[in-house]
Amino acid sequence: MRISRSHEDNRTYRNSHHRDNLLAFPKNFEWGAATAPHQVEGNNMNSDWWMYEKQGRLPSSGNTADHYNRFEEDFAIAKSIGLNGIR
Repeated sequence: MRISRSHEDNRTYRNSHHRDNLLAFPKNFEWGAATAPHQVEGNNMNSDWWMYEKQGRLPSSGNTADHYNRFEEDFAIAKSIGLNGIR
């Protein structure tokens, strides 16, 4: 999903290994984030992770982030930190 952003700026970041080396990203660079189904769905019984939780090999994820019901809030947060894409 593409998120529009109100500010289009060139972002410059310092490369931590080289004090004077700057990385500049073009104005139209796509900043994004991704999630995995098990992180956002919660109680997903159709995965190996769920099976590992029930076997006691992993702690229970419960309702996790409840992205299914809170996706609008999640997208607003992503937009507020300057992301313009989510997968």
